[in-house]
Amino acid sequence: MTMNTRALVAALSLMLLGVVLGVAGDRLWLAHQRPMVVLDSSHAERFHTLLGTLGLSDEQRAAIDGILGHFQQNVDHTWQALQPDLAATMDSAQQRIEAVLTPAQVTTFREWLETEHQMQHGATHRGLH
Repeated sequence: MTMNTRALVAALSLMLLGVVLGVAGDRLWLAHQRPMVVLDSSHAERFHTLLGTLGLSDEQRAAIDGILGHFQQNVDHTWQALQPDLAATMDSAQQRIEAVLTPAQVTTFREWLETEHQMQHGATHRGLH
């Protein structure tokens, strides 16, 4: 493999790892911060519009809230079971990438990962790691 090909593969691997670490870190951190029903803002708005359009009674709304609560517990349980394997996989990928880097590159790589992590979590999450 030529040096240019290796550099390209390394760059793509770093970007992929950054995305994976960012998303996984976000999910791991937010698992304890989420409301009962996990929806992003656009899904939540559309869902509430649907509920308003349906003209639900209080009983129907309570039943739907109960159903969503039940399934959210299943999602939370599954996510908690998945976290150790996901963290181990991310750690292994990072270790393997670092094994092919020089010490100076490892330092730069780790700084980049931290910057990406901070960008994923925004200013409100900084300093909480």
